[in-house]
Amino acid sequence: MKKAIVTKLIICCVLGACTPGAFGEVPESVAAFFGSTLENPKLSPDGEHFGVIRTVEGHDFIEIFRLADTASVGVVRMERGQGILDYWWVDEETLGFIIRSGDPFFGAFPTGAMSYNITDEKYERMFRNARRPNMGSPAHRLSMTDYVLPNAFDGSSELRLTMRSGLRGQRDSGGAQGRSRGQSAKESIVFRYDVVKEGYKEIAKLPGEVFTTYSHRDGRVLAAFGYQPKSSTADFRDQVQLVYRRDSDDEFKIAKTGHVDAFEVYLIADGPTKDTVYVLEDITGDTLALSILDLKTGSIEFIFRPARTDLMKAYLDGNRQLYAVRYDDHFPQYHYPNPKNKAAGLHNALSERFKDKNVEFTDFSADNSKIVVFVSSDFEPGTYYVLDRKSNKLSTLFERDEDEAKLDLGPRNPIEFEARDATRLTGYMTLPKGHTKGRLPLIVLPHDEQFAEPFTWGYDTQAQFFATHGFAVIQINQIGTLGFGRKFHDAGVGEFGGARLDDLAAGIKFAVDTGAADKDRVCVVGHRWGSNDAFMSAIRNQNLYACVVTANGDYDLSKTYRDISGSQFRNRYATRLAGEDADAAAVGAVSPHMFAGQIASPLLLVEGKQFRSALYPNTSRMVERLRQSKANWQIHEESTTRMNNLLTGTERMNAYARILEFVTEHTTP
Repeated sequence: MKKAIVTKLIICCVLGACTPGAFGEVPESVAAFFGSTLENPKLSPDGEHFGVIRTVEGHDFIEIFRLADTASVGVVRMERGQGILDYWWVDEETLGFIIRSGDPFFGAFPTGAMSYNITDEKYERMFRNARRPNMGSPAHRLSMTDYVLPNAFDGSSELRLTMRSGLRGQRDSGGAQGRSRGQSAKESIVFRYDVVKEGYKEIAKLPGEVFTTYSHRDGRVLAAFGYQPKSSTADFRDQVQLVYRRDSDDEFKIAKTGHVDAFEVYLIADGPTKDTVYVLEDITGDTLALSILDLKTGSIEFIFRPARTDLMKAYLDGNRQLYAVRYDDHFPQYHYPNPKNKAAGLHNALSERFKDKNVEFTDFSADNSKIVVFVSSDFEPGTYYVLDRKSNKLSTLFERDEDEAKLDLGPRNPIEFEARDATRLTGYMTLPKGHTKGRLPLIVLPHDEQFAEPFTWGYDTQAQFFATHGFAVIQINQIGTLGFGRKFHDAGVGEFGGARLDDLAAGIKFAVDTGAADKDRVCVVGHRWGSNDAFMSAIRNQNLYACVVTANGDYDLSKTYRDISGSQFRNRYATRLAGEDADAAAVGAVSPHMFAGQIASPLLLVEGKQFRSALYPNTSRMVERLRQSKANWQIHEESTTRMNNLLTGTERMNAYARILEFVTEHTTP
């Protein structure tokens, strides 16, 4: 059994007079949520071993086990301060992995790629050798989604790598699935990259910045979607295009062009017949559908579209063949485009076996003979199994988190209600185990991102954390959330100071009207962008919240607006926050730091302190304004050596212990 972590906290006192003080020992019920976890098991190509990402107190490493008896045979240790965003088996002796910065709970992003040889225990940095192609600019951005794609080709240690030349773009979550929306590149080059030999082989050159690419298993690049080439006069290129060709000797043709916000395309896998590709798209309708792109004509025909939600995920087997797509209409649901696919039949059968649970295939051996299966539910953190197709035996590997699984975890119930303008809204309410009647204190958890993927049914660590301590927890898919079609998403543009905050209030009204929540004991707890929603909700609805908690917030949106280079970038940022023709003043009108003196609810800021000496500048400006006000506020600072101020490991546990104390204090009758 893992030992509960016990630590001390530093408290910064009311009205900004920060003085150290002992908070006391962290309760085991808190520590259980922030201890060791086992994630993302992946099978070696021969199916004889599997790796696991093990996280202990915020530090990641990969442990390798023998599948036959689950004996540990090796550990890949990361350098201090580095985490693992994702990893894969290159061959039986080599692992590749994407390095992350930050903490996945508060925010993480890729910072590079490495390989590790298990035999000689040697690390190598990928994509940095002297033979790297000269792209004309050092500003090449990589992410694990589509730009670095393992298992893209038949039987090799190569991965597909997409590099882009040109100026670095600005980050923006404006696309249908939160794509990068910034200054486009002049061209994109697709390579076969041999991880072991560190060798590049160019297989396609495409004009503009590519978001998603389709290549055949033999290496032919036959379709791509992304920005059109950047002109020499524009600082932002807002036109996108879908291009295709039947063979690598052909020139690319344009199947569809339009504004960056007009449609979205994701190239998935080989289609059902020759010269076709499976895609997710919203060209043929308001929601993302599974469709077929014809490589001979460029035509797109949808074959499955959910009634009122987007398709959110596509699942591929070990040969990168599509076997299922998922959509979330209150509960995760699956569609099998080819029922004859063996993985599809197995997934359907296991979903029937594990009723009222979510079943996902997370990895396959190279020959598809072994499958890693993850089974979880709303109150079960999840268990990993391995399915041996030759023996038809399902064997348990391990629990994702033993400590959390031993707690009294409650149900997560889908809810549906109307916004103030009668728009259909959905969300989830997590309740303490065994609760049947009586009004509970309520925690509201906004989305962490501006245009986030939707809350859905399944295990949610943050919601269960509060529920195990006696709170009802509500999470609402506010207007603009992804997953409910283009119209729903677009309706949230410009509504960060309006309808999106009203949606939170409507969710609270629903919880109170149904008898679940006490209207006088409501607290809102926001992280990252959710900090803005939390703070501004308390400004817009002064008497609604008994307390407000913000963590790792970006409070000075006016400063962010001024720091963006390029007028078109700034205009786009302002439009998405405050509506068409918005300017600096309009951005200020939805910026929390402008309202620091107006907040009436008790406020707790939770922040990381850079190198134990300084807060993030945008937080510092917020603190300065709060100190000049008469607001009832506190700040809890967690010292961190990370340059990006993102909390991790024990720091995150300490922060949540303080948050729990704060919300309990202000919701106790």
